[in-house]
Amino acid sequence: MGRIKYIFISITLMFLSQFCLAQAEGVHAKLFFPKKDIALFETDNLGNIYIVNKQQQLIKYSKDLDSLQVYNNVQRFGLLSSIDVSNPLKILLFYKDFSTVVILDRFLAERAAIDFRKIGIYSANAVSLAYDNQVWLYDELNNTIKKINDNNEVSIAFNDFRTLFETAPYPARIIDNNGLVYVYDPKTGILVMDYYGAYKFTLPIKNVQSLNIVNGKVLYIQNNMLHFYSLSELQDKTMILPAEIGKGKNIKIEANKIWYNTDEGIFTINF
Repeated sequence: MGRIKYIFISITLMFLSQFCLAQAEGVHAKLFFPKKDIALFETDNLGNIYIVNKQQQLIKYSKDLDSLQVYNNVQRFGLLSSIDVSNPLKILLFYKDFSTVVILDRFLAERAAIDFRKIGIYSANAVSLAYDNQVWLYDELNNTIKKINDNNEVSIAFNDFRTLFETAPYPARIIDNNGLVYVYDPKTGILVMDYYGAYKFTLPIKNVQSLNIVNGKVLYIQNNMLHFYSLSELQDKTMILPAEIGKGKNIKIEANKIWYNTDEGIFTINF
């Protein structure tokens, strides 16, 4: 049944990818923040910007670009792999090499550090915040998605992916949205599952430059093209993006804006 769903959605996407192709007339990248020493950055739903500079400081800026707080202990567990600011009150700093997450509050004060190795997870990947403020992660050694609570306990563990698929995926991202868990593997696509690990279907969306789930749509960038795939209508509308986004790093998609940075600073594209 899972393979039939995959084939059906693959054919649907190929057909509907031609549904609407909009030329990006009047769509241009604008330099938003001329700050050049950026290693990573994220934006939250309040308009704040979080920048990790090359000195390994995490700095929170307001939407007016006022510096609000600084966290100086970024290198505590080595190289920072990712930042999750989906809840500005509970910020996750993920260190893949140490299978550890550091939790900060809205003032960038450190509240906790979760060492997944203490509960037998020695190789964690694709860490993200769940809707209930627990933590999703992919356990590479056991090939499964797990949810970790504030007591550093596994509250939910999905079935071993090797029992569900011919080839176990290797997720790059986990997105919790509107009652579903979207597990993105660049080679496989987006596996859609419920909160208890029941497999729904696979969206054959692979090798994207950026990805997000917003208001029932899968927004993703592929080959300088912004896609709006509607999960309810099964329609894939597209828009050509300015060529300069091909030089972008740390590309983020929001409901009506794209963010990315280059050596010049942070740019935005409104759509």
